[in-house]
Amino acid sequence: MTALNAILDLPLSTVEPRDVYHARTLARIAERAACLEEQGYTLTQTESLAGMETWSVVKPDGTEYAVVLNCPFDGDYCDCLAFSNYGECKHRLAVLFKKHREATN
Repeated sequence: MTALNAILDLPLSTVEPRDVYHARTLARIAERAACLEEQGYTLTQTESLAGMETWSVVKPDGTEYAVVLNCPFDGDYCDCLAFSNYGECKHRLAVLFKKHREATN
């Protein structure tokens, strides 16, 4: 567990870095996720059923990504290219950051 995970008490990533380059990419993804809403993205929970949550993450240009948390079959998921390439993305992490902020305020 990294110091950032301990501070936020969040499982930021369940992905083990393959190498130093992958680790650097994951760190950049987390850094970008922290300020996604400030960049004009909107994050809206669209559905919640039996612990599984579906979120819509929309870029300022209107591009939309679907984020699913706690899926009993596949775990967390985002339909963006970064998630399929790296196993993590700024959209999923931004949703986790938002949930954490709302739970602690």
